Amino acid sequence: MDGVTRPVERSGHSKQSARSNLLDHLKERRRTSSESDISPETKVKDLVALWIKGLEKKVAAGKRSPGTLRTYMVYVDTIVLKQLGELAIREVTVGRVDAVIQGVLQDKGAGAAKSTRAVISGAMALAARHDAVDSNPTRDADTIDAPDKTPARALTLEEVALVRGKVRYHKKSVARDLPDFFDMLLATGVRIGEVCAITWDALDLTNRTVRIEGVVVRVKGEGLIIKAYPGSKLKHRTLVLPRWAVAMLTGRKLTCVDNPWNAVFTSPKGLLRDPSNTNADLREVLDAEVWDDSNETLLYPPMPWVTSHVLGRKTVLTLMDEAGLPARNAADQAGHAKVSMTQDNYFGRKTLDTGAADVLDATIGPLVKPVRPRSCP
Repeated sequence: MDGVTRPVERSGHSKQSARSNLLDHLKERRRTSSESDISPETKVKDLVALWIKGLEKKVAAGKRSPGTLRTYMVYVDTIVLKQLGELAIREVTVGRVDAVIQGVLQDKGAGAAKSTRAVISGAMALAARHDAVDSNPTRDADTIDAPDKTPARALTLEEVALVRGKVRYHKKSVARDLPDFFDMLLATGVRIGEVCAITWDALDLTNRTVRIEGVVVRVKGEGLIIKAYPGSKLKHRTLVLPRWAVAMLTGRKLTCVDNPWNAVFTSPKGLLRDPSNTNADLREVLDAEVWDDSNETLLYPPMPWVTSHVLGRKTVLTLMDEAGLPARNAADQAGHAKVSMTQDNYFGRKTLDTGAADVLDATIGPLVKPVRPRSCP
């Protein structure tokens, strides 16, 4: 590895034995002189395995999300290894990579194509760092043309009241403890997994603040865990709560049941709340029709376009924008590293009082009990 040529010798009982012993020794020297045995002849499947090990170390160190690893493994197993796994690294050309990515784009869509590209690029970057290829062939592969997205709109105040009433009085919603959870989404504009991770220790109801310190994720072999945000990251932030949310949390604290995580919002069985399952429960409520049996009036129509992201983040950040608050404040509320992310997709930093609490107090306010139907699905 230092570029110096050294004479090496080995002996044996015969000329052929000595030659074999010398060749074996040289192979061993090459294996131990670098971080790993990666060469142009290494199989892609072995390269990907080494890349995954490195990614697992980053996840363990808190530098990458377990969800990212879980997503990548899907594309490793279903696409990359099946189509490229038996190739030698030297055989992975721009044309081969492009054919795989464009095939995934056509069959599974832009999201799957981007994830496939990320996996191949990550593995081939590792090969390039060990001089097994001159350059990463993924860089020169064709771009992924995704269809234009339809911008998600925020809820109007009338729609907010409609959804809040539907969530609060739908029988399955109540049984699954969704009403307070939904109000917390609406009171903060944070991610659904971040609400699942809020603990009582993170709340200061006297000063009306909540610390967003992590997110609930599912880790293979461990189940659901609270993944803490590094304190230096903008995702780790303190937000001011509207007064109606403080009143909700105060009432909830009087009836809360202890749990090992001290979580504010648990599953009906007292476990950590699964963001995916919670999102599915909300979806079921939003898609339902609720009728007033007394006069056959549709009280709550289906709202298929509304998602948990629209319910919380999109609506809260849009209300802040409409109230004239700076985009920087909205970015701090959302935990975005770039103000442009907030501006482009949701309408220094670590501002404690972003103004969201005052806006939500003035606009949404306490829930006024709507007409409750006799029966709900």
